[in-house]
Amino acid sequence: MRHATAEVSGSGPDATRRLTEHGRREAREAGKAILERKATIAVVLSSPLIRARETAELVAVELGSGVKVEIRAALGAGATGEVFREEIEAQADGEVLLVGHNPDLSALASTLVRQIVGFRPSTVCCFEIVTGAATLLWSRHPDTG
Repeated sequence: MRHATAEVSGSGPDATRRLTEHGRREAREAGKAILERKATIAVVLSSPLIRARETAELVAVELGSGVKVEIRAALGAGATGEVFREEIEAQADGEVLLVGHNPDLSALASTLVRQIVGFRPSTVCCFEIVTGAATLLWSRHPDTG
């Protein structure tokens, strides 16, 4: 998942950009959409940047009390496919939601399924990864359900 809509660049240091009110609504709606698709998220791994953390926390609230948010410094802006893979593989069994940034997420998703996958703010894509092969099961863009 890409973080929801944040304050514009230039409004302060990039790492401290917060979600806008619109972004907070997007994050809550994304959490509800994940539930509607019957995803059973075991853990939410988030970039340490404030806009990603806020997104992860709002989504986790929608997902329910059993879902915890873990901040991962490696998932900050500029994370590579290798970093994402290592973070996913370090988790025990279960579904993992990564909350990060573009163009990192788009590059990862596009590499996984060998086609271009775009990420607007608050976009969520669900992949099944089995023995290195990935399938895009569904995607959800904000305001489209």
